[in-house]
Amino acid sequence: MPDTARVRRWAEITGSKMIATSGPRICHVTTVHPATDTRIFHRECLSLARAGYDVHLIAPHPTSQVVRGVHIHRLPRPPGRLARMLIWPWLAYRKVRRLSPRPVICHLHDPELLPAAQALRRRGCRVIFDVHENVSDQILDKRYMPLWVRRLVSWAYCGVEGALLSGLATAHVLEAISRRYRPPKVVLRNLLHRPDDADGPARAPVSGPRRLVYVGEISRDRGALLMIQVVAELARRGVACTLRLIGPIHEAGLERTMRRAIALAGLQDAVRLTGRLPYEQAMAEIAAADVGLCLLAPMPNYLNSLPTKILEYMRAGVPVVASDFPCWRPYVTDTGAGVQAPPNEATSVADTIQRLLSDPAGMAQMGRRGRQAVATEFCWENEEPKLLAFYEMLLSGRYDDAAKPGGSRTPCSK
Repeated sequence: MPDTARVRRWAEITGSKMIATSGPRICHVTTVHPATDTRIFHRECLSLARAGYDVHLIAPHPTSQVVRGVHIHRLPRPPGRLARMLIWPWLAYRKVRRLSPRPVICHLHDPELLPAAQALRRRGCRVIFDVHENVSDQILDKRYMPLWVRRLVSWAYCGVEGALLSGLATAHVLEAISRRYRPPKVVLRNLLHRPDDADGPARAPVSGPRRLVYVGEISRDRGALLMIQVVAELARRGVACTLRLIGPIHEAGLERTMRRAIALAGLQDAVRLTGRLPYEQAMAEIAAADVGLCLLAPMPNYLNSLPTKILEYMRAGVPVVASDFPCWRPYVTDTGAGVQAPPNEATSVADTIQRLLSDPAGMAQMGRRGRQAVATEFCWENEEPKLLAFYEMLLSGRYDDAAKPGGSRTPCSK
């Protein structure tokens, strides 16, 4: 049911003499992410729909349909990166313009949509740009370009983004990223929904080789070869482990290199590359594991990040072994949900896992603490009120001066 108090407030703000049958119309837009994206659809759109907003989502999807109160408007998938960056933003913009009545807030999720965001702002729409990651640092991670080119492109992106953010509000996944932007802004961490049972089901007794799991995109920088080296080192020490690597491999030649490393180490029966799995199946693989791995390399874009996989391990009650990044300590070390190890050091990681596996009771405690932390502190239910309050602020017209044209700070400035 719509939130009638919100509808009444909206009618007062707009001067309408009639109360509508639903709340203010808003529209989320992405040309990159699928319509079922976890952050966009399952967190933000569904939260707004439950709060009584008339929620529309323009995104790549097989068909236009209404899902759980969210109106999905189909965008075809772009044929390539160039079309996605130059043409698809304006296809999405045209779809927004065709909505009747027009949305009062547009929430955009991709950097290439920023020119369209300015066009929408000039037509009277309040616009939020959702900063999913630090793009300037991500550019510095692209090793296929020479370092001087990466620095130049990163610097140029900062300048262009800073100009195109004029007059826009921003949402951020981490406080560390948010600090680079001026208000109005809000931090909405990519947290999972609270588990139904904080204690979780009792884990089955361990028998046979211990199971290690990694879920997410697979690349060298995300520890693909390191994890194979760790399993090989554990096998050399007589610690029998299996490893499931669940996710896509986009990096050219990497799968061939990984399979060669697996064969050379004699791990064909121990290490399995499953590719991308349906979400429910991936979560079942996590639940069946003894340890969840997140051994990312210390790249600029990862040093200020929160991989969802860490929270998925914690939610399943699985102890975490993660790279020793300061930004992950509140989730892994401070909660007692796992241990952190120096990244890119296979021997140190193997030492950490061996110590962990030698203490089943301690592992069980880590699993319980991780699940409890997700249930109480690190859950989307704690972020949702911030999202709703931010929308209320924008609808009320209580803008910070930085939201006016010319008020945005260059996002790369410190």
